[in-house]
Parts: sequence; structure tokens; C-alpha cells
Amino acid sequence: LKTFWTGTADQMADLTTAAYKAIKSISPGTAVIAASSTTRLFGSVKNFFGPYAAAVKKQGYPIDGWTIHTYPAGNQGPADRYQKILEWQGVLKNATDNDPAAMAKQVWDTEINYGLAGPGAIPKTDFDANGSSQYVARTFVDSQRLGIDATFWYMWTASSFSLLGIQMFTGTTPSITAYNTTRSWLVGATFKGCDTDGNVLKCFFTKNGEAFFLG
Repeated sequence: LKTFWTGTADQMADLTTAAYKAIKSISPGTAVIAASSTTRLFGSVKNFFGPYAAAVKKQGYPIDGWTIHTYPAGNQGPADRYQKILEWQGVLKNATDNDPAAMAKQVWDTEINYGLAGPGAIPKTDFDANGSSQYVARTFVDSQRLGIDATFWYMWTASSFSLLGIQMFTGTTPSITAYNTTRSWLVGATFKGCDTDGNVLKCFFTKNGEAFFLG
């Protein structure tokens, strides 16, 4: 996003390397993750993230992981987020020639919510309690399906925040319950794959020796 960075992909890779060396020299155990790309602007993913990933490869991957912001368009939902992550993964594979060293890095989704206005003239969308709960739960299950190592919901606020389509603050019980419940299911669980039963997607897990599915 040009509001955050106006240099070249190579310059960003240089900055990444400088940051990695400085941080690791002081705190070797600290994770240093790559500059983030925003999947809703897919032209930018291809035109900037691809060259950036290639430049990071040339510098020997001075990162512990890749990072993305996966907001879909203001009128889209989790299925669109899922597809955009697949496309982002494709750009990463192409940019690095499917290098195992690149693909083995962690991937962090450091910002996700729904209904944010844009791109362009697409208006903001607000979601009711039921829709919010479903979107929150589906988001974290999809992260498991896609191999996303950490997913950060944006965000808990003191009160309603007009930027966001799904609110999470004291009083938004359904979205908070969905977050906490889904977390309790997934933390420590092993993902076993998904299949489709009619129009219902079922994803299978094991935890503490017991199998369960979410659908």
C-alpha cells in the first residue's frame, strides 16, 4: 500500500535484511516476519509481493515467516478470503520457483475482518450477530485448512469501531463467543482434511485422542 511504502521491492528486501540482522543480534529468539501484503488488492500482490519475495530469496530469506492481511472486498466473505490466500500462495510459489525453503516458512495472517469499504466504490457492510459468529468461526477453520500458522483478528475495541464490519468489544457476545469457542476447539487439535457433504463443508480434526468435525 503506497500509504505505507513507496520504495521498490528490492529496497524493501534490503530493509528486511537490515531489520533481521539488527533484531537477531540483540534478541536471537525474536521472530522476524516479512513485510505484509494485502490480498484484497491482488494487483499489488502480483506486482509488488512477487518481486519482493523473489528479492527476499536472493538475500537468503532473512525472515522467520511471511505475513499477509486477508481482508476481502467490502461485500465479500470467508470464501473469498480463502480464494485470495490460495492466489497469494500461487504468487509466492512462482516468485520463489516453489523453493522448499520459502514454502516451509510460517505464514501469519496479521489482520482480518470483513465488510471494510473498498476496494474502490464498494461500500462498507455490517453483519448481524449470526453472520458475525459464522464468519469468525469459518475464518479460523480456513486458516487451519490453508496452513496459516497464526491468525490475528482485527480487532477488540473499546466500543463500536465504524471501520469494521464485524465488531468485537464488551457487549458483542456472539462474536466473542464464536472466537473463544473456535479457539478452544482448534488449539492443540490436528487438522485431518475436509470434504463436502451436499452444501456443507466438513473439516475433520483429532484432539486428545478423539476425532471431531466442524461443519
